[in-house]
Amino acid sequence: MAPLTTTNTVLISTMVDEKDVPVVIPALEVETWPSQMLIGNDAQKEVLEQLTNPSLTPTREAFAAVFDKYVYKNGKTNKIRGVLSPLFVTQVAARCVSSASLGLWRELRVLIRSRHLCSRTLPSLIPTLLAHKQWGLLDTSLRCLADIDEATSIRIIKFVLRHANAASVARYEKLTKDASVTTPAQLVDHFLHLVVVLPKTDVFLQNAMATLTLPDVLALLALLKKWYVRKDIDLTAVVEWMSLLVDVHFTRLVLESDEGSIKRV
Repeated sequence: MAPLTTTNTVLISTMVDEKDVPVVIPALEVETWPSQMLIGNDAQKEVLEQLTNPSLTPTREAFAAVFDKYVYKNGKTNKIRGVLSPLFVTQVAARCVSSASLGLWRELRVLIRSRHLCSRTLPSLIPTLLAHKQWGLLDTSLRCLADIDEATSIRIIKFVLRHANAASVARYEKLTKDASVTTPAQLVDHFLHLVVVLPKTDVFLQNAMATLTLPDVLALLALLKKWYVRKDIDLTAVVEWMSLLVDVHFTRLVLESDEGSIKRV
């Protein structure tokens, strides 16, 4: 039986959605898969050279022109072509982060959503998003990155507790179109819940929790207590966080907080 053929470009990828199967599977016939897997590599190298070199794409407009032509079908930003390779995603995301002053946030969102990015291979990603108060991309990262470490989780909590205000809510709404977040309290609730349900290792989380201030601890405990009675919350994660937090800060809660603070929690 003759192998099936396809005119679609297929780049090496570890993430294939159901919609990509008709494109990818025919290209992986035993007789043809080596040559098919190499299709598009030269084009990718050429594009990567442009997108990762600030001298070749020195402005936001120049970067977007090359990015859109390669990533989107017919250059239209409503349809991503095929499957982006992990190599492309990682290297271009690194350029977006290192050139944060250009504001390549739209392109970075596409790359994060590919789920090929790892925070450990791009450790400057989350700190850069926090520094530029990119609430929308922080939301996307918490949903799409599976390897956010415990220290970074606590760093995000501190950021949210300190910067949740009306201006941040307006910025988040503009970037995400999320109508469920309209107040600073809802913004805190939203982001801290995304953090609490992340995968974790208890001992590392405890070490990171030790850096929280007493006001941070009280605010977090109050929120966890409120979640405890909600049916739409991961109760296991809530109980684990409450237990670890109290364990780490028990002495401080007893010795440093007044009785009124404890009662409010």
